[in-house]
Amino acid sequence: SVIDAFLILAREADVEPQREEFSVRDVVAEEVENARALLADKPVELVLAELASPTLFAAPRVFAVMLRNLLANACTFTERGRVEVRVEEDRVVVADTGIGMSADALQRAFDPFYRAEPDRITGKGMGLSIVRRLGDRFGWPVILDSQPGRGTVATIRFGKARD
Repeated sequence: SVIDAFLILAREADVEPQREEFSVRDVVAEEVENARALLADKPVELVLAELASPTLFAAPRVFAVMLRNLLANACTFTERGRVEVRVEEDRVVVADTGIGMSADALQRAFDPFYRAEPDRITGKGMGLSIVRRLGDRFGWPVILDSQPGRGTVATIRFGKARD
């Protein structure tokens, strides 16, 4: 997914990936299933809540890369509890009961190579930076809310969803 993201971002601004109408729920369901392997040995429940059935006319691969990165973070930093992915009319929300981030870490979370937990073996600090850059490029702002010890909520908003 990192290679996919870099290829998408490396293209000139006027060259976009192929757009097509797609079901947000279908992409989310596939990415949630793929993420289950990341939780194989953890007492963490991964839940998909489909509250709406939006469709987008966009690049489904871009959306999948963004969601895959957010899910990977939620699964990596949640040792017990729950990761919930909600499909709503104008957004997808990934909420976890993981370690969360301090206000300082939250301020820097989208900076390239920044890692709030540098002692952890996984990750290079590029995932959230990629998510933000893809979101900015395709008009899907990404919002993070987090509290240490309580978890993180990541939201991808899309304005032109059709239900």
